[in-house]
Amino acid sequence: MLVFIDECGDAGFKLENQGSSQYFILVLVEFPDAESAQAADEKIAELRRSLGMRQEFKFCKDSRKTKLSFFEAVKGCNFAVETIVVDKKLIESKYLREHPKNFYNFMLKELLSHSQIAAAKAKIILDGQGNKHFVSELKSYLRHSAVQMKSFSMKDSKKENLLQLADYVAGGIMCAYKHDNDDYKRLLRDKIVNNWEFK
Repeated sequence: MLVFIDECGDAGFKLENQGSSQYFILVLVEFPDAESAQAADEKIAELRRSLGMRQEFKFCKDSRKTKLSFFEAVKGCNFAVETIVVDKKLIESKYLREHPKNFYNFMLKELLSHSQIAAAKAKIILDGQGNKHFVSELKSYLRHSAVQMKSFSMKDSKKENLLQLADYVAGGIMCAYKHDNDDYKRLLRDKIVNNWEFK
């Protein structure tokens, strides 16, 4: 199994119009095998060519027309979505509120631990270009938290179509919470197998 992870929102707690997002969303986009992942990758590459795009697909920057075209292109692909949605106003832990990195790590651990891949030996690909120390630290934290995985790596979303898919999924779900607009989330309804509102 291949799992691509991205988030929407930030891990900070400067709420009440001080710069941080109220919601933090992490998503897992899960492919059962390499063939399914390759097919989705090719669909996204094909759409980029048809639109004459050179840049990456980015939910927060793309037009509504592009977003709809993207979701239409991948709707027949074989993947599942699991997500954790955190309303940061409900987080009381001082430890998590004061340490964004620990908040992020904790929520990722929670999502992976409660997902359908918890017992699978999955290859996990995370969006980002973190340094080797960050990757090693996060991997160690997850393993000590009993999260099973075959491998864990970070890649640049600009070069990875399936991380762009994860970005789109996270952005579409965020719209349902931040803007009370579930248009995009409805397009994913056949893919979402777990939408966990953390409390």
